Amino acid sequence: MERVTTKQAASELEMDLDTLQFLMRENRLPIGHAIKKEGKRRFSYYIYRGLLDQYKEFLSGRTEWDRNMILYGAPEVKP
Repeated sequence: MERVTTKQAASELEMDLDTLQFLMRENRLPIGHAIKKEGKRRFSYYIYRGLLDQYKEFLSGRTEWDRNMILYGAPEVKP
């Protein structure tokens, strides 16, 4: 399976690199895996071309508001 860099995936999804990495660490982007090996401080990111393309197709045709709801969820409303 072809892999994609985090920088390339962020560019294709029109988001910054930090956001992409955060969403992957939180398991909120279905394009691959973020793995932190035991005893290590940094994560490794495994992004697959097929999953990225499927996710881009899923997002196509949706409004910016829809995309934000999918990625970040509904904003918290305080009474």
